[in-house]
Amino acid sequence: MKSSYRPEIDGLRAVGVLGVVFFHLGLTSLSGGFAGVDVFFVISGYLISRNILDDIEANRFSFAEFYSRRARRILPALIFTVSMTFIAGLLWLSPVTMRQLAKESTHALLSISNIQYWRESHEYFAATSNQLTLLHCWSLSLEEQFYLAWPLLLLLGVRARKLKTIICGAGILSCGLAIVMSRHHPEATFFLMPFRVFEFAIGTSIIFVERRYVPTKATATGLTALGLFAIVASFAVFTPGSAFAAVTLIPSLGAAAIILAGRSSRLGQVLASGPFISIGRASYSLYLCHWPIIFFARVIFGEAAENFIGQTIQLMLMLATAFLMRRFVEAPFRTLPPTPKTLGRFAALTGVIAIATHGTYLAKDGRNASVQNSAAKPGRRNSVSSRAARLRKAAVHSVT
Repeated sequence: MKSSYRPEIDGLRAVGVLGVVFFHLGLTSLSGGFAGVDVFFVISGYLISRNILDDIEANRFSFAEFYSRRARRILPALIFTVSMTFIAGLLWLSPVTMRQLAKESTHALLSISNIQYWRESHEYFAATSNQLTLLHCWSLSLEEQFYLAWPLLLLLGVRARKLKTIICGAGILSCGLAIVMSRHHPEATFFLMPFRVFEFAIGTSIIFVERRYVPTKATATGLTALGLFAIVASFAVFTPGSAFAAVTLIPSLGAAAIILAGRSSRLGQVLASGPFISIGRASYSLYLCHWPIIFFARVIFGEAAENFIGQTIQLMLMLATAFLMRRFVEAPFRTLPPTPKTLGRFAALTGVIAIATHGTYLAKDGRNASVQNSAAKPGRRNSVSSRAARLRKAAVHSVT
C-alpha cells in the first residue's frame, strides 16, 4: 500500500469543512452542508486503516503508539478550544447557560458528547441547538470512539485472514441497522457510533480496491467529477429533514470516489492546489473553532451577527484562528514521540481539565434545577411537551 502524502485528500478535507462552516453560518444555498462530516468519516476510515494495516504488515503495530499518535493529533487543539470556550463563557454566559457549557466541556474532553446529546434529545428541558456551545464536538467524540474499536477489528481480520469479509460485513450490518433504526430511533442513528461504522468502512474498502485497480486518467477524471458532484449536490439539495440513508451514503460514496481517483485528473490537481491544501491542513482547527465563534457572535451581537457583513467577519475570524491554532497549538505537539509516556501526559491533562469543568457543572447544578422546577408548574405540561418534540428534532438534525 502507498503511504505517501496525498495532497488531494487535504483538498477534500477543505471541501468537507467548508460545507459544515457555511451550513452553520446559515447559508441557505447550502442547506445540506452538514454532510461535510460524512466526508470526514470516510477520510478517517481510509487514512487510519491504511496506516494501521501498513504497520501490521510491517510487524510494527503497537496499540500504545497508535493511541499516543491519536492523542498527540487530537487533544492539544481540543483542549485549547474547550478551555478558550470555557473562559469566554465565564465572561458572557448566564449561570444557567454556563452550567450547560461546563457539562458539554466535560463530555467533549471525555469523548462522549454524542452520547450526551443523544440522551438529552429526549429530555423536556434539553437545550436547543443554538444554546449548545460545543455542539459540534459530537462528531469528534464519535470518531474517537471509532478509534477504540477499529484497530482491534483490523488486527483480528488480518490474523484470521478474513479482513475483507469482516470490514465489508461490519459496514453492511451498520448501514442496514442505520436505515432501519432511522425510522424509529433517529436520535440514536444520528449520534451513536455503531450506526456510523459503515462510513468508516467505506473509507477502509478503498484500500482493497486500490490494491487491485489503478484508474486510468480518464477514469480518474470521471470518478473525481462524479464524487465532487455527489458532495456538492448533497450540500445544495439535502436538508436536515432528508432521509438519513441518502444524506450519509451519497456524500460518503462521493468522497470515496475522489480518494480512489487520486490527483492524476485535472480536478484532482485542483483539489491538490495551494488554497485547498492550506484550508485542508487547518481543517481540524477550523472545525473546532468555527461553532464557538458563531455561538458567541450571536450571543454578543445578536441579529447583527447573522447578516452578510457579520457572517463574512466571522468567516475571516475562523480562518485566522484556525491557521494560528494549527501553527501554535497543533504543530508543536506533532514532534512528540508516540510513546506511552506521551499518552499518559495527555490523558492526565485531559482528566484534570475534565474534573475542573465537571466541578463547575456540579456547583451550578442546584441553581439550574430550581429554574427548571419553577418552569415546570402545573398547567404548563402541554407546552413543555410540544417543546420537547421540537428539541428532539433539532437535536438530530442541527449538528454535524
